[in-house]
Amino acid sequence: MSEPVKILLIYSGHAVKYRTLKNTNQVRFRRDGYNIELCDKDLNALRIRFLNAIEQAIPRRKPVTPLLKDYLNEWISIKKTTVKESTLKGYIDLMNAHIIPAFGDKHLDEITRADIQNYLSALVDKEKYRTAEKLKVQLKAIFDVAVSDYNFKSPMTKVEVTKYEVKKGNSLSLLEEKTVVDYCILHKEEPVCSAILILLYTGMRVGELVSAVLYDNYIECETEKIRKGKAKETRKIPISPMLKRVMQYIDFEAAKTVKRDYINRRFQKIIQGRHTHELRYTFITRAKECGCNLELVMLWDGHKFDKEVVTTAVDRGYTTYSDSYYFKEIEKINYEL
Repeated sequence: MSEPVKILLIYSGHAVKYRTLKNTNQVRFRRDGYNIELCDKDLNALRIRFLNAIEQAIPRRKPVTPLLKDYLNEWISIKKTTVKESTLKGYIDLMNAHIIPAFGDKHLDEITRADIQNYLSALVDKEKYRTAEKLKVQLKAIFDVAVSDYNFKSPMTKVEVTKYEVKKGNSLSLLEEKTVVDYCILHKEEPVCSAILILLYTGMRVGELVSAVLYDNYIECETEKIRKGKAKETRKIPISPMLKRVMQYIDFEAAKTVKRDYINRRFQKIIQGRHTHELRYTFITRAKECGCNLELVMLWDGHKFDKEVVTTAVDRGYTTYSDSYYFKEIEKINYEL
C-alpha cells in the first residue's frame, strides 16, 4: 500500500504534493497551464528538478475563446442583417477557401499576428494580391467584433499587405463594338446575345439586368450599388438610337434569365481578354464622346461620383431635369459602326 500524499514545497501559493512508491518519490503538477511529472529517489533532488522544470516550462494557457470556425457562424449571422446576399456570398467563399483551412481549428486568441502575416505574405508571393487584400479586410472585420466579445488583443495590428493596382477595363473600340453587334445579330436566337446587346447600349451592370423593365422609350432597373437597409433606387435609361437599331434582335425577357457567368464567358469568346463590365465602360464612353450632359450620363448609369463631372452632391440634389431634356439628350448617342 502506498504512502499518503505529502507536500514537497509551496509554489506560487499552491501546495506541490508528492507520494512515494517503491522507494521512489513522484510529483505531478497540473495547474495554471503547467503539466509537470517527475520522479526521483532523492527528495531534495526532486525539489531542485521541479523548480528547474517550472522555470523552463511554457505553461499551456487554456483558451478563453471559441475556435475560429465556430465563431464564423456567429459572425456570418450578424452580417446577414447588414449586407446584401452577393456580398455575403463573397465572405463565405473566402472563409471556405482560405480562412477556415488556415485558421479554423485555432481558438481566436491563439491566432497570432505572425500567423496571419505569413499567410497573407505567401499569397502575395504567388501574386494573389487582390485575394490577400480582401482577406486582410475580412479578417480585420471578424476580429474587430471578436475582441469586443471576448476582450483579447486583435492579431490584425500592423498586418501589412503589398498594395496592388486595380486592373481597370477599357471601352471597346468601334471595330470591337461592331464585332460584338454583328456576332449577336448572327446568333440572335440565343438569349445571351440579347443580354450582351442590352448591356452594351444601356450601361447597366450585369446584376441589374434581372430587374430591368422595358417601356416604350426607356428601360427601368434597380440600381445595384445600394447598401442593405437603404431604400431601393430605380433609374430610367432612355433608349438611344443605337439601341433602337438592334432592338429587333433582342428578346428582352429571355435576356433577363441569363446567368452572369455565362454572359461573361460568351463575351470573352467574342472578344478575347475582355470582361463584361467593359460593355458598361463602352456605353459611358460613347455617351461622353457624343457630347451628352455628363450629369445625365451619371443618372443613366447609376453613378454617385464621376471625377469628370465638376459638381457636388448638393448641386445634383437640387437639379431636376425635365423629361423632354432627359430623353432628348440620349438622341446624341448616334454613330456609325
